[in-house]
Amino acid sequence: PLDDKKTYDLISSGETTGVFQLESAGMRRVARNLKPSQFSDITAMLALYRPGPMDLIPQFIEGKHNPESVTYPHPSLKPVLEETYGIMVYQEQILQIANVMAGFSLGEADILRRAIGKKKKKILDKNKKRFVRESINNNYDEQTANKVWGFIEAFANYGFNKSHAASYGMISYQTAYLKANYPVEYMTALMSVESNSKSANRDEKVAVAIEASKQMGIKILPPDINKSGLNFRIESNKDSLNKKAIRFSLNAIKNVGEAALENIFETREKVGKFNSFTQFIQTTDSRKVNKTVLESLVKVGAMDAFGTRASMLENFEEIRQTASAYESEEDGQDNLFAKVADNVTNIQDNFPQIPEYPQKELLSFEKELLGLYLTDHPMADALDAVSNRANKKIGDIDPNINIGNTYLFGGVITSLREVLTRKDSKAMCFGTLQDQTGSIRFVVFPKTYQTYSEILAPDKVVLMKGKVNDRDGEINLIVEKMSVPNQEEIEFENDKNSHEIFIPRKTDKKTLQQLGELLKAHPGKDQVTIIIPNGGNPRRLKLPYTVKFSSQLESDVATLLDAQ
Repeated sequence: PLDDKKTYDLISSGETTGVFQLESAGMRRVARNLKPSQFSDITAMLALYRPGPMDLIPQFIEGKHNPESVTYPHPSLKPVLEETYGIMVYQEQILQIANVMAGFSLGEADILRRAIGKKKKKILDKNKKRFVRESINNNYDEQTANKVWGFIEAFANYGFNKSHAASYGMISYQTAYLKANYPVEYMTALMSVESNSKSANRDEKVAVAIEASKQMGIKILPPDINKSGLNFRIESNKDSLNKKAIRFSLNAIKNVGEAALENIFETREKVGKFNSFTQFIQTTDSRKVNKTVLESLVKVGAMDAFGTRASMLENFEEIRQTASAYESEEDGQDNLFAKVADNVTNIQDNFPQIPEYPQKELLSFEKELLGLYLTDHPMADALDAVSNRANKKIGDIDPNINIGNTYLFGGVITSLREVLTRKDSKAMCFGTLQDQTGSIRFVVFPKTYQTYSEILAPDKVVLMKGKVNDRDGEINLIVEKMSVPNQEEIEFENDKNSHEIFIPRKTDKKTLQQLGELLKAHPGKDQVTIIIPNGGNPRRLKLPYTVKFSSQLESDVATLLDAQ
């Protein structure tokens, strides 16, 4: 159904990780401000969120929330433009306007549209004269005819085909519907799809999906040799959303290939359940489930039911030798079926149990072999501290708005590479910063690197202040300042940052007063500008006082305004 309230509520919340075409920071911001309530809103969002028509988005949003603000070039065009609040959004609207005002057939109007797009001056001049002449003949005044022609000529350069927008919009709606109504099932499928992807940012996409699931209240269970499948799967869990949790897949573990997985699942089907680590080694094919596969499964916790990871890894060779001796006795037999017939389900572990590795080392195993920290983060407390201090989330960077602006980010350095400049052999570095919403490449030039080289290290949690830059289509961060969590107040105490708050059209006086009280309760050095809808020319009011604008404050502001 295209009128599902849960679906529109989800899109309006901006919590659209995994929703087709609505995942970007900019699109989430538009969705939160627009609060779409019908399918045509979604279609228009997709058509407008592109270079060119993007400038019309504030006017479109105000038109939706304030119908009195909608105007039309001429009353006769209301049936054509009413759906899009008086704005030309689709190419089809050009055809309709040319037909209504100047009597063009739809075929002639389409030739006109293509001529405008290709900037064919002779054809344009000829059609403009005809458009204005025929419009006057149809009782439109010359000024209106020329004005509408100007709209058509400007719009045809970026107008989007409505059928295309509707096709994309339908997929957006369908994926949002599934996420809103079957959240655990949808996120499970999303993780499976992303983990099977061959893209370079596969691990990051899986990590983002997992983080989004956790925020939804869905528990993510670690890989388990008896419970995990080829893909992520659902398990009953009373502490998770809808009493369903998501079990991590074995296929997403590095070094565990297709041949190994086929053998593991085939063996598990025959034995029913692996009862011990020794039994697992003895019943699987060592040519497929080799040492590297075994170590990877142990390190990520898939064998935790059989003891500590330290015990299995430290006794690894002894256990394998026992298994090899067993396999030698089975020579000449159909290996798998012979072992099952031999009642291998009773094989128990007899290696000594030793204390587990430190938590930091276990998490390091997860990061190495899963591409992410699953059960915890080694710097969780520090990450929370810098996240609250930061004024921008990496996943909220909008390339259409934020390029060239300076923000304060908080996260963990996941990679680092030092290089020397060609000109004078001075040290600088490139790296990657990751927070709970995504990652971004950063560059630290020689002068800045000299100042902060001591705190630049992999797995270090830091605050980075820098300018968002677009280099050949790739977003990166040019670092200006840095600090570690307990130094940020000193390092950034004299810094001022700018923030904008968009006020929904029908926000009442009481809510505005509450907003003012909320901001004043967080004094600091950041400048805040309030943006008030005003037709196509929103008013910008800079507050006379400054605040400490943290991500928590940003969330509180959004909650207050979204309640309208």
